[in-house]
Amino acid sequence: LVRTLGNYLPGVRRTGEQIEAFAAEWHERNLVALESGLPLLVALGDSLAQGIGATSVDHGYIGRIANDFVGRLAVVNVSRSGAKIPDVVDRQLVLLAGLGVEPAVVTCTVGSNDLLRGASLNGPATNMRRLIDALPDVAIMATLPDQGSLMARRLSGVVRTETAARGLALADVSATMSGWRGKTASDGFHPNDAGYDTWVQAFAPVIERRLD
Repeated sequence: LVRTLGNYLPGVRRTGEQIEAFAAEWHERNLVALESGLPLLVALGDSLAQGIGATSVDHGYIGRIANDFVGRLAVVNVSRSGAKIPDVVDRQLVLLAGLGVEPAVVTCTVGSNDLLRGASLNGPATNMRRLIDALPDVAIMATLPDQGSLMARRLSGVVRTETAARGLALADVSATMSGWRGKTASDGFHPNDAGYDTWVQAFAPVIERRLD
């Protein structure tokens, strides 16, 4: 979808070009993190965890968290642009298990892609329950950026209910967000540097409490 729209919309093309570049950069950083000897933060999710829309990997929310907790945590980012909830369950959690190291923190942002193109809530809600049930106890699950979307707001409600039932930590992005004005990238969909402030504000205090 991004490639197709990028043929017609320059803003979409710019963020689309980041997908391969950011994934390659995270791959290199992951190798360094795994050799660091520091406690690991493992990031799961979609393009939000990759930082698509920011001016660089370091200005996405995972990049900023990596810098904010430097010396205390090393970040391994196994997220993938375009990922949906089943991708996290069936692929990314397998990658997490394959690391052979117990992470100190796991973060997860996913769900927005599951609501594209007229999807009903039933499938995403069921998959979200499956995901939350499968996450490790050290996971921090995020609500969706649901400004102006009833479907996203309802799926965020599922996230709140299920994380509470599991006893998992919650990064309540939707409650932290004050609106999208001036916070979107050139494609009109992903956050820009300022937009990722919301995710940092939602996650950082929860991670700090986890480390304490």
